[in-house]
This record gives sequence, C-alpha cells and structure tokens, in this order.
Amino acid sequence: MIMEEPITPERLIIDQEIVVALKKGFDNPETQIVFSKWLDQIETERTEDSLYDIKVSFRRARVYFDAGFVDKAIADLEETLDGAIGELGEGDAFVAEIQKFLTEMKTQNNM
Repeated sequence: MIMEEPITPERLIIDQEIVVALKKGFDNPETQIVFSKWLDQIETERTEDSLYDIKVSFRRARVYFDAGFVDKAIADLEETLDGAIGELGEGDAFVAEIQKFLTEMKTQNNM
C-alpha cells in the first residue's frame, strides 16, 4: 500500500517545475523562486496526518533524485527512513516503500 499523498495534476506540475529548476543549481535565482513556490504549496497541502512531514521528506527525496542530486536524495531518504521506523516500526508498509526506493536509488548510483 502506498502511503504517499495522491498526485494531483497541480502537484505533478510543480514537482516537475522544481526538478527542472534544480537542474540549474540550488543557487540559481529561478530555482529559489520555484523552490519557494513549492514550499508554499506543501504548506497549503498540510494535513493533520501525523506522518505528513515524513511524506513530504519522501516527496522531496524523489524530487532531488529526479533532478540528479542522488547523494542528497539518498541522505534525505535515509533520514526519512529513520523517522518512519521510529514512528511506524520496521514492518510497516510505508517503511517498506521507503526502503525499496532507497535501495533503488543506491543501486542506480552503484552504492
């Protein structure tokens, strides 16, 4: 079972925008504008879900990975995994999903 929030067309567009902007570098002014817009969107989507921050971290790791920042994505996802294990326990389906994606990233990065 996937625990991530459903992907709406608006969410898909802004995630794609941040990936394109990140490819220009973290310090690029355009990247900063799009990143700020992305963070604003995340705040407007905030729910009472106790796992919201973990889900956002998982989403951020996917965006970093898609933008080619594999090391940053892996580091973020490892922290996300630690938080998810602490919150949910080792046998949870969402923890397994995070572990699977982390393994895929490491495999693609030859780690």
